[in-house]
Amino acid sequence: KTFLKIRRGPYSFLAESVFDAEKVSQHTFMSSEPDMIFETNGCDPLIEVENYLKNRTILSEDDYPDYLGVPSWMRCITKFMGGAFGYINYDTVTYFEPKVQSPKQDNLNIPESIFMIFNTFVVHDNVYKCSIIVTLLDIGENASIEDSVLESNYNTCVQKLNELEKRLLSEEVAYPEEFPDLAHNSHATPINELHPNMGKEGYMKTVDFMKEHIKMGDIIQAVPSHRITRPTFAHPFNIYRELRALNPSPYMFYLDLKDFQIVGASPECLVRVDEQRRVYTYPIAGTDRRGKTRAQDVAIAKKLINNEKERSEHGMLVDLGRNDVNRVCHPESVHVPKDRFMNVEYYSHVMHIVSKVEGILRPEKTPFDAFRSIFPAGTLSGAPKIKAMELISLCENEKRGVYGGSIGYISYNNVLDTCIAIRTILIKKNIAYLQ
Repeated sequence: KTFLKIRRGPYSFLAESVFDAEKVSQHTFMSSEPDMIFETNGCDPLIEVENYLKNRTILSEDDYPDYLGVPSWMRCITKFMGGAFGYINYDTVTYFEPKVQSPKQDNLNIPESIFMIFNTFVVHDNVYKCSIIVTLLDIGENASIEDSVLESNYNTCVQKLNELEKRLLSEEVAYPEEFPDLAHNSHATPINELHPNMGKEGYMKTVDFMKEHIKMGDIIQAVPSHRITRPTFAHPFNIYRELRALNPSPYMFYLDLKDFQIVGASPECLVRVDEQRRVYTYPIAGTDRRGKTRAQDVAIAKKLINNEKERSEHGMLVDLGRNDVNRVCHPESVHVPKDRFMNVEYYSHVMHIVSKVEGILRPEKTPFDAFRSIFPAGTLSGAPKIKAMELISLCENEKRGVYGGSIGYISYNNVLDTCIAIRTILIKKNIAYLQ
């Protein structure tokens, strides 16, 4: 309800972590009416937002008078301190690795990336059932509190806070409507009709093609994909609500981007960078179903962790993650903690083998460099990564779009947190795209 109350206009987002039906992360953050929007096509998707953010930072209590600094309790609530939230398509890898050429066919026709800049956002506390409204005051360079422009900016911030508070306290909730034109149109495409872009036969040919290249020694593994589309009259936000209940995940997100929406429940972090410039990535490889009882869970997990194929695949992807992190971090800092190698983690319907790779950024590198180095995930491409992506481009005749790309944020305090866009649905003009 909080999100439905605050959203206005065509651009908004909601992000949260839901581990199971009973366990939700304490804080959900959301916003609407961005201060600025960056859309890119045909270029490095990070340059514009990187240039915008590099000249802006968040002041702490120690930097400025208390009422202008971010209080320490606020930093405990959320690492997102305003900044950019959005997505990057998988196909943008061609700007980071020029050897990888994306297919020319684009059936989605969406920007290669969209980042929304938010200086005002809401943090909802799921434990205490309250909301905190945050707005950031732009003080410019060397501004003094007597400056008339600063005073005007401050008054604007107060006005924003009052307006959002009014919306949150209102009893009115703008619940989303379905799409009646499709729901009641007898001539519309059957709602349960699925349309694959290559079909089983085409997909199996892709698998055989990759296996031949494995035999030839070109690659160790590859991760091809195929897309399924279907009409839907469900509102995208209602799809998100159902997905949240059906498949709670560490990265839950809903993005409303004017003429299309992205709904997702991703289990996998792509890359995180914290305020101490530590870089993290968490390879996931090795999956099995959950048991009906705790004893069954333990038995299935034991079988999974001892499976030679799963261990081999996981080891390859950990090595790949370590190499990616090493490209931007102090080599001696890059490691896999002993207690975070090949752990079995439980999710709503499945269990995964998960490891943690971490390092410390070199002085000349930024969180954006860390993203470029690790993107896209080896778990959605293969190993060696570049060759695997080249072969994927040959087999998949259309651009992947959001699938295999990334969703997340880079904050004014240089904290970056992004997930891999899997278990994600793109909805555009009453059509749902799954890959």
